[in-house]
Amino acid sequence: MSESNQTNQWIQLAGAVIAGAALSYLLQSTTRRKSDSKAPLEEAKKPRKNSLGEGLDLSKERTFTMRKIEKLKEGSSKFIEGLTNLSEVAISRVPHLAETHDCDVYTSPLLGDASQRDIAGKGTTGFLPDEAFSSVKKFVLSGKSYQCYEDIARELKFLRAGPRKQIFWNPKEVKAAIVTCGGLCPGLNVVIRELVMTLWFNYGVKDIFGVKWGYQGFHKASNIIKLTPKIVKRIHNEGGTFLGSSRGGFDEKVIIDICKEKGINHLYIIGGDGTHRGIYKLYEYATENKERISICGIPKTIDNDIPLIDKSFGFDTAVAVAEQIISCANNEAESAEFGVGMVKLMGRDSGEIAAAAAQASRDVNICLIPESPFEVEGEYGLCETVCQRIISKNHCTIVVAEGADDAIIDANLAKEGKADAGGHVKHADIGTYLKNKIVAYAKENYDINITLKYIDPTYTIRSVSANAGDTIICTKLAQNSVHAAMAGYTGFSIGTVKDTTAIIPIKSINNSAKRKMDLNERTWQRVIASTGQPQMVCPENMEKITEKVQEYALEKQKKHQKLIEEQVVMSEVILEAFDTQENAEGDEENDS
Repeated sequence: MSESNQTNQWIQLAGAVIAGAALSYLLQSTTRRKSDSKAPLEEAKKPRKNSLGEGLDLSKERTFTMRKIEKLKEGSSKFIEGLTNLSEVAISRVPHLAETHDCDVYTSPLLGDASQRDIAGKGTTGFLPDEAFSSVKKFVLSGKSYQCYEDIARELKFLRAGPRKQIFWNPKEVKAAIVTCGGLCPGLNVVIRELVMTLWFNYGVKDIFGVKWGYQGFHKASNIIKLTPKIVKRIHNEGGTFLGSSRGGFDEKVIIDICKEKGINHLYIIGGDGTHRGIYKLYEYATENKERISICGIPKTIDNDIPLIDKSFGFDTAVAVAEQIISCANNEAESAEFGVGMVKLMGRDSGEIAAAAAQASRDVNICLIPESPFEVEGEYGLCETVCQRIISKNHCTIVVAEGADDAIIDANLAKEGKADAGGHVKHADIGTYLKNKIVAYAKENYDINITLKYIDPTYTIRSVSANAGDTIICTKLAQNSVHAAMAGYTGFSIGTVKDTTAIIPIKSINNSAKRKMDLNERTWQRVIASTGQPQMVCPENMEKITEKVQEYALEKQKKHQKLIEEQVVMSEVILEAFDTQENAEGDEENDS
């Protein structure tokens, strides 16, 4: 019997059980009501009354009860039919080495009996039972909610991450390299450590290297160092990155050539959006030159602006540290007459961290982000809003994202004009600009001498060690990166999608609209509900806000739809080795 027929039978059986249980419950309820009645027969024959004292027709109630049963049966049938129709689903295609290379298949060393495991690390290392392995046909839905089965069929889907029972690399032949790129982020050392530990102890890989100073480290052989569990054992307790980092220095030919020279066939790259664009170029170059190498990305951004994933590791830690700094700024504001505390947080194009910190603090009165246009001066502007707050409450606490200068309507802050090595244009210091404007406006228009304390903790919140929650996220991402690479996938990134770890094609991340705060979604609505801030735009300019929101929503929807259209049915993905192994095992079970 084929797997699909068995699945359909199980679905039909489950539906029948659900309908049967519902019918049994309703019949039992009716029986209990009859047996519990101690009223005389004549009393029972009297029409029952509802809360309004009107007679209630018992025959109608019975009809209604039977109708409920019919609806349950009908719903169960539709449920079964809907699931059956979704047996062939399209999913985001993750590149696999079996598409371009002849690959041997090995049984994962993780398979084994945990009771036979030696605590000292000797003997059998396998500890996972059959059911612990993830099937190549499991997927993760990217949407939040659905109204019908067709919505599920049309939604963007990703392969579920996890250990595979069959792997495409002989662990004894694997040589892995790890590199961190871009700015710092809490949790980098946790990811490095867990990659080493998973490769070494779970798969038996002993040739593991670290590349110092980001992509540019590949240009110098001395930057490639040996990593062992002993070396990385304690680094998860430290902030920053043990390997060092940098922006720029990317050259796909140099990187692939040095990997080929060193025999490196697993490359784990930790970085943000710019780094991921580089990862895809590496994958393309390796594919064109028929290099057999698994290239894996692990998304990292303090701004939390990488699309498709729930959030980046380190984000929660940064928000927690930012919340403490906001509390200090609020104390400064409340301790001075006409006091203002202003905190600038990271967020070049996205206000995610500013919005999250404002919600966590509950002391923030005004939150400024790149996505929400505002005026600085004028009757409805920021300066006037701060003055009104000062006059009524004597203090004001402001959180501003570093890229909020893009949201100013009535001024154009000249950017520094220079791009960093990663290609990002540097923003002007919006904190200093707003500080000067607010103080001058209050003095000129209200003769108020504002005491404004401006705090810029940018490098403080990104260089600390990860908290418990982020450490767990880092561990999951690192472990599943190794599992996916060992299974033969390449050109992918690992991220959490709706709280489930998924294998995401790098191409999908690069071709998605950059993650930004949607002013129509509940996150921003919760922020303004907490701060109580008004819309700091005159009525004549309100259209600009609507246009900006609609423009981003349209771009996001357009790119999202294209990703959906590029999905392929699982049977079209070249994974014959996986399918052969699974079918063979199924045939053996049937024969026995």
